Amino acid sequence: MKKILGIIVLSLLLSNNIFEKASAEESCYDFIKETVQYNTSNTVLQFDFKNTSRKTIKIYSWGLLRKDGSTLKKGSYPIYLKSKDSAISQLKVNDLNLNMAGNYEYYCKFEKEPKVKKKKYKSNKSKGGFEWWYLLFIPAVVGLIGGTSKKKSLGTNLGLKKGSAAGNSYGIIIMVAFIAVCIILILKTNNF
Repeated sequence: MKKILGIIVLSLLLSNNIFEKASAEESCYDFIKETVQYNTSNTVLQFDFKNTSRKTIKIYSWGLLRKDGSTLKKGSYPIYLKSKDSAISQLKVNDLNLNMAGNYEYYCKFEKEPKVKKKKYKSNKSKGGFEWWYLLFIPAVVGLIGGTSKKKSLGTNLGLKKGSAAGNSYGIIIMVAFIAVCIILILKTNNF
């Protein structure tokens, strides 16, 4: 029983090794079925590629050749074909002399499509600037100014007496202007 099990395991390992060697020798050209044709007005050459393998194939160069075998026009981007996938690509040839055109060509290899890196979201808010919590210091500042101004004489810097109607209206105007500036700064910085 152990001998039979050993033979089975060895045969599986050998067949897996043989399969890997065979798949390493595979060519992507064996798994691509292509159809290439001009449109009815001969202005576009259409390439239709179909992948019949289980692997992703990259067609990294494709185009139209001259009759002498040199390149007449190439496609401008690579084509990735996932397993059992197909793609249609067009090559504009309306600016070419098609009397010089010969066969088409393409080059491929087994390669996975690179993953696109996503950009991280960055906030538009700038660091620094006005913060809303700065407004918490307003009562302390107003209290200090008010406390120091009581110790002085009845005159003020504006030449008005304390408690007069004109002095109260200037105080209200200054407070409204200060609050308006604070609101504008808050709205400008969008810091809520």
